[in-house]
Amino acid sequence: MDSENKPYNINQLADKWLKGTITPEERVYFETWYAGFNDEELIMSDSKYTSTGQMRDDMYKRIAAEIDDQQRAKPKVIHLLRRMVAAAAIVFIIGGAALYRVTLLNLINPVHQLQMVTAKGQHKQLLLSDGTKIWVSPATTITYPDKFRGDKRFVNIDGEAFFEVKHDEDHPFIIQSDNIKTTVLGTSFNVDAYKNKATINVTLVSGKVAVALLAGKPQQQIMLPNQRAVFNKATSMLIKQDYPDARKFLTRREGVFQYRGTPLQVVVQDMEDEYGISITINAQLSDKAFYGSLKTTDNINQTLNKLCTIMEVKLIKTGDAYTIK
Repeated sequence: MDSENKPYNINQLADKWLKGTITPEERVYFETWYAGFNDEELIMSDSKYTSTGQMRDDMYKRIAAEIDDQQRAKPKVIHLLRRMVAAAAIVFIIGGAALYRVTLLNLINPVHQLQMVTAKGQHKQLLLSDGTKIWVSPATTITYPDKFRGDKRFVNIDGEAFFEVKHDEDHPFIIQSDNIKTTVLGTSFNVDAYKNKATINVTLVSGKVAVALLAGKPQQQIMLPNQRAVFNKATSMLIKQDYPDARKFLTRREGVFQYRGTPLQVVVQDMEDEYGISITINAQLSDKAFYGSLKTTDNINQTLNKLCTIMEVKLIKTGDAYTIK
């Protein structure tokens, strides 16, 4: 296509990108032009290269020729492309054209790391660029890229969240939480990885996941639905347990906690995590079973009053602390 029939001039867009003045619309066009760059000849004939310099020069000539079809590029734009190609050439030799393309695209449109942070008692939902949905629990930090690039999808969590991962068998979804790595293709599960807790728990609702240690003695657990992987921080041991009630996390992600004969001490721990408060219970009440549901989207006083009414116990508030007796 002739340059006069194109809405943008590639030479001008490259110059704007170098100066940092390119608009979002122009950036999309520039990246689309790059995505259409034909490197088939390089792929078919890479064996003819005997040095990095030869391949770098060939790449430079081919990219410069694309720009010459519109207009001879300015010296500093050619200099930019030469630096970009030089940086990508070694990667191309090692990993092939796919890595070369990703490396050059990262220079043009870098991936940015973002964070979502929830306060105590706050729930949020997050939609990632690949379509993965995350329900983020209170006092949690999720670190994720604004776009996924490469053969894996990485996120990091400090806290708790429920994931519905978009299926993509060619690009595994990997969640890092402290010393635990959870790898999935497409599934739904809950990760409980608060730094102040003694364990990290990964509970699977549907699909299949692999949970492994990032450091230390190699350990891995392959999980199926209604199973939980538990990592003990003190012993550095990773075990797998049956967890028949895994589907409860489908409602918990919305702040609705359902209990069927759960010890009161476990219920209290959940409320402490959700609201970021301190609750003390008498020792003789710790194992008393609780049946019912609590909505952590309600006010803390309303939630605890409901709990104590059902349990027929007394609630005492002193400052920001609560006592159940």
